[in-house]
Amino acid sequence: MSKLERLGRFETEYGAAVGALRAGDWGAAHRGFTRAHALGQEWTLPHVRAHWGYVRVALRCGESRAVFRQGLLMLTALLLTVPVTRLRAPSPPLGAAGRGH
Repeated sequence: MSKLERLGRFETEYGAAVGALRAGDWGAAHRGFTRAHALGQEWTLPHVRAHWGYVRVALRCGESRAVFRQGLLMLTALLLTVPVTRLRAPSPPLGAAGRGH
């Protein structure tokens, strides 16, 4: 799946999770934010938004520890998503130019 397709799927999953949150279905909201997190963790803003979604679920469920934990994870995502993703990303193929041809 291309990056653009993953980003589109992130938006779809995130939107579904927000809808579940508004409907009061905390379990479906959490599962939706989990799927959105998996799809969006390569980019800073989608990654932070996914963690914000977890915070919203935790607030509605009265789970103060989860709110605190997700707050820390949001800060970490904000600061480290791009640098860590670049370290993990495979280098692009060198092609003919990289082989000295």
